[in-house]
Amino acid sequence: MGGLGSGNRYRIERKKTTVEESLRLSIWNFCKSGYLHPYGRYTWTWTPGNQASLDFTTNYDNGEPSVILQYRCSNGQDVRLPIELQTTPTQFGGKRFWFTCPLLKDGKTCGRRVGKLYIPPCELYFGCRQCHNLTYDSCQQSHTLQRLFASHDSIKRWLAAHSDT
Repeated sequence: MGGLGSGNRYRIERKKTTVEESLRLSIWNFCKSGYLHPYGRYTWTWTPGNQASLDFTTNYDNGEPSVILQYRCSNGQDVRLPIELQTTPTQFGGKRFWFTCPLLKDGKTCGRRVGKLYIPPCELYFGCRQCHNLTYDSCQQSHTLQRLFASHDSIKRWLAAHSDT
């Protein structure tokens, strides 16, 4: 009846939000920019295309580092989010810093040690990739054409004949 793409089985939909769609904080960028100095207050603005900014305070209460993020969501809600930092020793005696995911999962703080925190569109809080159930664009594009044409016998034969090359 219908042509290629006319039915639901040919529809290609993205199932998950991607990290590329989300705003992200990288601990590496924090360290590189010098934002982890004790008791500093900084304003950070994302690159063009992501119209958002946040204020954060870095402090070391009781010797434990933490960052307090303050930002306004697209819905106008002000958010104040404390994020604990973890450290691990490096091979030559230094420290490597990590974010601790602040999101609640099943009534408990996730607490996962991560290098990046994300805030997807329409979300209020930064969290790790697993808590926000994020994936990568490349994972969703993988084998797209093979899935699209998998039901056509001639394409199947062509793919089988050329899969060894």
